[in-house]
Amino acid sequence: MALGACDNEGAPPPNGRLAFPAALAVSPDGSFLYVANSNFNLRYNSGSLQTYDLAVLNERIDAAGCPESQADSCGIISAEDAATRDDLEGLAIEPVSGLLRSEVRIGSYADGLEVSPDGRRVYLPVRSDANLTYVDVDPATGALDCGEGPAPAGAPYDCRDAFRRGDDEAATLRGIELPADPVGVTVGELSSVTSGGEGSFVLVAHRAGRASLFFDPRAGEGFQGPPVLVHTLSGFPEELVDVTIDPETGLGWMPSAIDQLIGRVGLAVDDQLDEIDRSFLFDAGDLFVGDVDTGSGTLGDTRPIRFDPRPGVRRAYVLSRRPRALVVIDPDDSTFELDVLDIIEVGAGPSRLAVEAFDRGEGGERALAFISTFTSQAIYVVDLDLGRLVGIVRGLGGPFELTVDAERERIYVLDFRQSVIRVIDLAPMFACLDRGEALECGGDSPDPACTAECSPVQLGVVGRPVAVEELR
Repeated sequence: MALGACDNEGAPPPNGRLAFPAALAVSPDGSFLYVANSNFNLRYNSGSLQTYDLAVLNERIDAAGCPESQADSCGIISAEDAATRDDLEGLAIEPVSGLLRSEVRIGSYADGLEVSPDGRRVYLPVRSDANLTYVDVDPATGALDCGEGPAPAGAPYDCRDAFRRGDDEAATLRGIELPADPVGVTVGELSSVTSGGEGSFVLVAHRAGRASLFFDPRAGEGFQGPPVLVHTLSGFPEELVDVTIDPETGLGWMPSAIDQLIGRVGLAVDDQLDEIDRSFLFDAGDLFVGDVDTGSGTLGDTRPIRFDPRPGVRRAYVLSRRPRALVVIDPDDSTFELDVLDIIEVGAGPSRLAVEAFDRGEGGERALAFISTFTSQAIYVVDLDLGRLVGIVRGLGGPFELTVDAERERIYVLDFRQSVIRVIDLAPMFACLDRGEALECGGDSPDPACTAECSPVQLGVVGRPVAVEELR
């Protein structure tokens, strides 16, 4: 499907409106939640990027006191969104001022979101623009700026073209053209790959088996200008869905929705950043998804890949749809084929994966994987050291992207189907795990006592849950 002209000429999205949210991230200091709305049904003429104040969000969601049985339709909504609605009567959804800190309008079909390590810039692969969008951020206030100054919550504006197109002048002179259909993005410190400067490097995966590299040098507390396209490379597996960096080797791993292969891309970066023709991407070799029964002789379907965040623990976790499982691998012994250590079954339609290590005091660190399963309408929680499922949050509509707030022991889940943010409390689960009472959970119908006692709890929603038919 061609996405190059998907924005319509109609009305902009109402201020503060969540419309098919597809990507999110917590700021490096834990103060803000950034959410990208994809405008998937093209009801409006753009998507949007929003900043939510996490202190306000969590304080008010706690104060709402939603009964667990009603948490699916109880919670809070930004005052800006509530001001343009007439459908909140009779709902336990409270308008909150100060919840939404800033908002700007971007292209439709944002398919990822990453924040620079210093928290001063957000990067989004936007498929309707066929490019990388970037937005500057004030890390103290969460204010977004993409050409017309800091954008107040109640007065969003359209990002200027320069922020939606980047800087490919140097690439054009070198005959490099940015591929279409960006679907995944990851960001790292330039200093981790070169001693020649400070700032960020941005690695983008494109659906048709290509990868692109941007440099974004920093000058003092700000950036020198827009990200600069350095190189693109083709020849990777088709239908790429994401990209993530192996922290040990620096290689980017790119899973495919159709091939039994995981592409790997390397970065060769010269110390002289002003000589960008000396830096390039290279093909580091595909990995065959072996020792896994995909149910097909030729097809595969792997989704996000995450590496264990704990120092000294060399494991990677591959989310698979064929079979529907979390596949645990040894990345160091995966040379031509995945070295599979374990396969943990999850629900239908596994979509997104987050991995986090939590400090449990005398109990040491506990590493958990959180998996959204869109078809099962649930979040599965896997203890990565026990190698088993320890909890499930069910009845979530259409859970898609998710992120972990380790300090608050919560996760934020974007419900793509109902256009809300779901706030999940991990404390009940940790209380169970810390007592050593975790039971063996597994399959789609585990022991109800297990899911009731050891699972996280939904506290409520941000926004108004909307049935898909209402969005037509």
